[in-house]
Amino acid sequence: MRATDVIGKGKPRVLLTLATGTGKTFIAFQIVHKLFQSRWNKESPGTRRPRILFLADRNILADQAINTFNPYEKDLIKINGEEVRKRGGVVPTNAHIFFAIYQAIAERENIEGYYKAYPNDFFDLVMIDECHRGSAHETGSWRAILDHFGSAVHVGLTATPKREANVDTYDYFGAPAFEYSLKDGINDGFLTPYRVKRVRTNLDELVLTKDDQVIEGESGQDVYQVDDYDKKIVVDERTELVSKAILDNINPLEKTIVFCENQNHALTMRDMINKHKKVKDPHYCVRVTSDEGKIGRELLEKFQDNDKDIPTIITSSQMLTTGVDARNVRNVVLDRTVGSMVEFKQIVGRGTRVFDGKDHFTIIDFRGATNKFYDKDWDGEPEAPEPGGTGEPIPPPYTPEPPEGTGGPEPEPGEPKPRLKVKLGKHRELKVIDVETRYIDENGKPLTVQEFVERLINQLPGLFKSVDELRGIWSDPDEREALLIKLVQSGFDKEQLATLRRMFEAEECDIFDLLAFLAFEQPMATRKARADQVRTNSVFFSQYQQKKAQKFLHFVLNRYEQTGSTELSRERLPALIELSGLGTVKDASTAFGGKPAYLLAAFKQLQQQLYHVN
Repeated sequence: MRATDVIGKGKPRVLLTLATGTGKTFIAFQIVHKLFQSRWNKESPGTRRPRILFLADRNILADQAINTFNPYEKDLIKINGEEVRKRGGVVPTNAHIFFAIYQAIAERENIEGYYKAYPNDFFDLVMIDECHRGSAHETGSWRAILDHFGSAVHVGLTATPKREANVDTYDYFGAPAFEYSLKDGINDGFLTPYRVKRVRTNLDELVLTKDDQVIEGESGQDVYQVDDYDKKIVVDERTELVSKAILDNINPLEKTIVFCENQNHALTMRDMINKHKKVKDPHYCVRVTSDEGKIGRELLEKFQDNDKDIPTIITSSQMLTTGVDARNVRNVVLDRTVGSMVEFKQIVGRGTRVFDGKDHFTIIDFRGATNKFYDKDWDGEPEAPEPGGTGEPIPPPYTPEPPEGTGGPEPEPGEPKPRLKVKLGKHRELKVIDVETRYIDENGKPLTVQEFVERLINQLPGLFKSVDELRGIWSDPDEREALLIKLVQSGFDKEQLATLRRMFEAEECDIFDLLAFLAFEQPMATRKARADQVRTNSVFFSQYQQKKAQKFLHFVLNRYEQTGSTELSRERLPALIELSGLGTVKDASTAFGGKPAYLLAAFKQLQQQLYHVN
């Protein structure tokens, strides 16, 4: 691992830039595990296990890290500021891995920083989670903690490539020792791909009329844009319209996070969703913001539990942009403006966690926030820091957590009271005017349906010239696999091909039929129709005398009908034999004349029959 290599070589500061959802905490655990196994330490490598401090800025992040490090349960401890206070400032020392939030050990009003109770050289390594959020800023109080443990190796973990707002992070740590982008994570299968639904309503531009009733405040303008809602103007009818559009565009039991403009907006959104929901449970949609306190944390934990369906939808504003490891989130809804690319990436990251049966997640955007996908900074490489830095460091925006012991979720920024609240006139027609679905290319950029299809159609002539050539390729398992690899290289993986089938309402069809339709306008047949035609081909089955052989071929047809051409690959043959009850390849070969080659030939001939190859 590159990180342990640079630590072993004595590099004092190490930065890992990893996309949200790629498992920063798990990678941190792997680093610690390797250092433990090698008994690395600063003083005399190989003589003892290291003492490590893991710093986070939010309790939920620290607690999730502790869960990840559970294999070392006997060697870890959390530094709880309230408990240290009760012990008169005595800090725990009987562990090898220490977890703390900055606020628990930093200096506060009338309280000396508890970190000073540890000798400067107590820790061999300090890990800083989400290090872009202020730890490296030289004027911050947290920086004093890092300076105190200056002899330790400092490892920073961040999902944030270098930007103007966090240049001090890169000045402090230097160039990343390892980088892994969202695009890399999706292409490698470690993150879930996404699609985008851009929803527009006829209230995206609001022109006030004499029929609209001002409930409170004064209007400073006659025309309001979509970004003005819930900041300059509150219109509950719009929130209700959006809530109904959300429910119309999700499966009722798909876990969903709705990001709202502020806490009041999140409260109204919760009420509107529950008003129109089809699920009876009163906790179907809940708000999780700092106002909910301990109750909010308990609701969040239930939402994160993949074995629980309720709560299904959470509304929030700032709090859930980070620190929510909910793997089964299927929808991320944006009904708020998103100011920075950092925040946008963190919000998108709420849906990227991999979960069994989750082949994609959907970003539903009501305010145009997904325009940031087209920004050059969306998935660019981190910039290398300039030697020596330039100018004064710029502190990043940060929402602090209260001192440990106050309980409840993290606070959110103060919310300016909207200037105007309006009840729309009774004669206004409120409606969704467009839901545009966009699919993602290999560079993470959204494409319209037309762009997505046109892009594939333009690629196909370079892969095959006629429907007969495609038929011949697809009927041979090895040539079919080679074609699928070429499609992936052209930017169309299996997930995107499955998406195309959904777009053309052809989920019961073979990918072959989809390609033949797009390239040559051939009519599509369902997998069942193809399998049925082979089942009734007595001439084909008559060449196999043994009942076991015929039974196995019918079993393969059933699997194909249920799942598709993935069941017809050469690699699947041993598993199909075992699932059919024939035993091993050697056992099954006896039913086909005694040789594995005869078995493979029958497997291929079956596929030729499926695709009508003469």
